[in-house]
Amino acid sequence: MIHISQRDNKWGWKKIGNSNSLIRDYGCTITALAMGADYFGDYQNPGWMAKNLKFLVDKIIWQSINKVLDFHFKFRYYKNETKIFGNAINKNPKQVVLLEIKRRHWVIGTKRLIGGYMVVDPWDAKSKFMFDSVVTGGTILEK
Repeated sequence: MIHISQRDNKWGWKKIGNSNSLIRDYGCTITALAMGADYFGDYQNPGWMAKNLKFLVDKIIWQSINKVLDFHFKFRYYKNETKIFGNAINKNPKQVVLLEIKRRHWVIGTKRLIGGYMVVDPWDAKSKFMFDSVVTGGTILEK
């Protein structure tokens, strides 16, 4: 899976949907989604995502994924569902989990560990550990 940053100059200065929000400032969700798309073999960069998906201001309308990408949105969770997320990340190669951190930032989960998750953070494209206590939700994508 490719590791990319929302602050990359190739797309960081592009607007999300019809909003004035820039990918570099508010594009963590679509950048994590682009990394997930690469995992599924359907890579589209965050600039493409910002133009082709649907948004409510700069918040993604999850169901719009189903219309333009070769995988689909399964479900949006509003708390840390450790068992569900862990199974999706560690045991199901046809699923990708985007995790919501402190209700304001999205990352892509790569491994469930005791007490938290290994993730790729779209802010800097780096792998890091996130404790369970900071995960406030997530979404599952499926091939």
